[in-house]
Amino acid sequence: MNSASSRQSLLPVEWYETEQDYLSVLAMLPIPEQQNPVSYEAFRAEIKNLEARYKQRGFIARRIMVTPLTIKLWCKENGYPVCKSSIIHFVAESLAVLLESN
Repeated sequence: MNSASSRQSLLPVEWYETEQDYLSVLAMLPIPEQQNPVSYEAFRAEIKNLEARYKQRGFIARRIMVTPLTIKLWCKENGYPVCKSSIIHFVAESLAVLLESN
C-alpha cells in the first residue's frame, strides 16, 4: 500500500492512556457534557470496538493521545473552550499534523 492510500484510510480516535487523564479531562468539560459519563473501562471498550469496526471497513484507527495539559493548552492557543467538540477537533488536527510531518 503506498503512503497516499494509507493516509486516506487513517481515522483518528481519541485516547486516554490513564484513567486519571480520562477523569481529569471529563472534569474540565462544561457541566452539561459531564452528565452520564461512561467509566474508563467502558470508554476503552468502546474505542476498541470502534477500531474493530474501522478495520472491518478497511480503515486504520490511529489513537491520538489526549491529556489534560495538552487539551487545555491546545484549546487556549486556538481560542476554543474545553469541550467534546474541541477534543474532536484536536484529535483530527493532531492526526493531520502527524501526516504532514511524514
